[in-house]
Amino acid sequence: MPTRITGCILTPDGWIRGSLAFTDRITAVDGDKVESASDLTRRVGLAKPGYSLSLDVRRSGKVLKLTLRSGLRPSEDSLAANDGAVPPAEAAEGGLGLLVAPHEGGGVVIQKVSPGTDAADKGLKPGDIIQRAGDSKVSAPADVSAAVAKAKAEGRKAVLLLIVRDGRQIFIPVAIDKPAG
Repeated sequence: MPTRITGCILTPDGWIRGSLAFTDRITAVDGDKVESASDLTRRVGLAKPGYSLSLDVRRSGKVLKLTLRSGLRPSEDSLAANDGAVPPAEAAEGGLGLLVAPHEGGGVVIQKVSPGTDAADKGLKPGDIIQRAGDSKVSAPADVSAAVAKAKAEGRKAVLLLIVRDGRQIFIPVAIDKPAG
């Protein structure tokens, strides 16, 4: 069974950086068929830092062969410290009660969650990383604002966010400009 991935693959022991797309499905690692998400995680976790992994990836109906290099995942303390924090001048409100700033590893990092908002009610917290907002990849605070504006223009009341927290990816719908309650 192909395993769907988003962005980079995060594992307890390592991570992979590469040209993976949001809709890619990994079907094999180093020529061996991937049976499940846990199988993929195990195989990637066993790769030593710097090792080149050969992935068979299904993208838009075509099978591609990608080579990605494994690396070391930052320590939990380093991730929690948010060493890549940017000055407040580069941070921005996204229209969801979130103060976000660019994240060095991609996406934007939540720096502050306004109390009483749907985002706060749904458990979003500083340090969470937003990888996607709506149907768009996020790489800057303006991308979140654009996703909110697009949702408003289409008459939607919420934006679906792809959040990375503790190496796990979570989809969370967040109401636009609407307090929790």
